[in-house]
Amino acid sequence: MYTIGQITACLIAGPIADTWGRKFGMAFGSVICVIGATIQAAAFGRPTLMGGRFLLGLGTVTISCAGPTYVVEMAYPSKTVCGRQ
Repeated sequence: MYTIGQITACLIAGPIADTWGRKFGMAFGSVICVIGATIQAAAFGRPTLMGGRFLLGLGTVTISCAGPTYVVEMAYPSKTVCGRQ
């Protein structure tokens, strides 16, 4: 279910980060991960556990999509090009 959540998130992670911004994408993914982990921790049966795993997969891909792009966009530009000054 974790992998199915990741595959599903591939369709929505990019548009979320592009539409509402990278910070929102990371925050949204983090909230989804916390909800998924809470559901897994409180699960008494297999369907609930699988639902939590699905949400965790959604959240991790959303964070993984928005996070690196945000870091690259916020990096201070270097004065060197290819190691030369």
